Amino acid sequence: MGHIGYAPAREHGLFKALWSCKDVEHIAYLRWREGIFISGMFGLRNAEAEQFSFDMIKRYGGTIYQLLSETLHPSAISFSIGRIAGWGGGVEGSGHESLVLTTGSDVEEELTKTMCEHVFPLIKKILDLTAFLDFLLSNSGPCRWVYGNGAMRAAQIANIGARLGNHEWCLSGY
Repeated sequence: MGHIGYAPAREHGLFKALWSCKDVEHIAYLRWREGIFISGMFGLRNAEAEQFSFDMIKRYGGTIYQLLSETLHPSAISFSIGRIAGWGGGVEGSGHESLVLTTGSDVEEELTKTMCEHVFPLIKKILDLTAFLDFLLSNSGPCRWVYGNGAMRAAQIANIGARLGNHEWCLSGY
């Protein structure tokens, strides 16, 4: 992943984009079994909005959310790389849309192609809070609200909108 600007993080399979900024961190989480499949998620996060969304879902989301751990989820705002790339329904046991691969070089080649052609056009320009808020408010393509936790996304919108002093977003028809 280094050749496309991601460095490994502490957790196995988690990568952080080297071109991230303090306001918006870009991450990728990958799972693979050589010769079987690759699956993954990409995510965007702002540390303050992320913490706010976890606090709110734990406080108001019901008993099941008391068990939620930030360490188990690299980002509350994350989406399937395979869905964006059109990999299909997935390989049983992969957890998300996945792609059958035969060698380690297939993994690197397919992942590079997928990230550059499908993921980067969606996320690479999201480098400040205003762009992140616009992204969170959108409901199109592979990043639609239905593919994530809408309550946590709404909490992040409220947090970032308030911090930007922009309260028009709540009346703008989103």
